[in-house]
Amino acid sequence: SVGNVSAEAVDNYIKNTREHDSFPEVTTNGMLLNSKNSELLVKNGLGGVIVSVDSADHEEFMRIRKHVNPNIVENNIKDFVRNYNTTVQISINSVIHDYSRKHLFGMVEYAINTEVDSIQFLHLINSMNEKQFAKGIFGSELKESLAKTFEDMRLIGKKNGLLIITPEIEQKHRDCELLKKSIAIAINGHTNPCCRLDRPDMAYDGTMPNDFEQILKQHEIFLETYKQREFCNLCTALLWNYDVLMTKFKYTAEKKRGGKNGL
Repeated sequence: SVGNVSAEAVDNYIKNTREHDSFPEVTTNGMLLNSKNSELLVKNGLGGVIVSVDSADHEEFMRIRKHVNPNIVENNIKDFVRNYNTTVQISINSVIHDYSRKHLFGMVEYAINTEVDSIQFLHLINSMNEKQFAKGIFGSELKESLAKTFEDMRLIGKKNGLLIITPEIEQKHRDCELLKKSIAIAINGHTNPCCRLDRPDMAYDGTMPNDFEQILKQHEIFLETYKQREFCNLCTALLWNYDVLMTKFKYTAEKKRGGKNGL
């Protein structure tokens, strides 16, 4: 089993997703991404793996994720890349915290050393006010600092064949592309509109993979009404850089076919 889900359930989820012309992708903290579980995930057509790593510094890593061993995570990522780099898209997600903002280049080096396809930096959290964040309200000094840092990081990535996805400094998208392009599926098969709405009161009726069509219909209804919800209007995901994020799939496909890296 993977977590509290049987191997059969994982197989069925991936098969069902592929049959509906969708892209099965798993987000994990990396602790259970061992050889046995990796083989289970990949054999029926897993499209991508995203590993959440918020700091390359082990002490800081363990302060953020108290029950996760950074050595195990890093070794699991390297093993996965070595075994499945030609077929599966492998990415790192890294949340920019107040206390890690000055050490972002360490995460770029981490991504290069583990040889993943891409790293996406998500938005600053903790002390930032959510309402200000959703509206892209930053001090001019912080804006300039972040913009320069992001530019330098992307240049390093380009030189090393690594796609680096950085968030927008200011709001450009009013529609939520996250909701349009994905549905969040928890390890118990329960589904929510997105990973940011992982709450019992927001769960859809039915479980994956058995109720796929029913869940899709509920998601279509949610898409028609989400702008009326305060949480969605203040969500920092509105600042995620989707113009770049969507190139991740094209870039990785080209790379795994042996073509140009497209950076």
